[in-house]
Amino acid sequence: MEYCCHLRSDQWDKIYEYLQGFKGIHLKNEQSVRRFVEGVFCVLTMGCQWRRMRRVR
Repeated sequence: MEYCCHLRSDQWDKIYEYLQGFKGIHLKNEQSVRRFVEGVFCVLTMGCQWRRMRRVR
């Protein structure tokens, strides 16, 4: 992962457990969901634009 805001494993475990309580959220690929959440945190904390973030494949 190349985002500026990495989550520790314990933080991610709590967030993922919380997200599992909602219907309609696609959580099949946990790694992709984690990258998305870390990207959102990066946008919120750093103020960068989503389209200017580095693309990771």
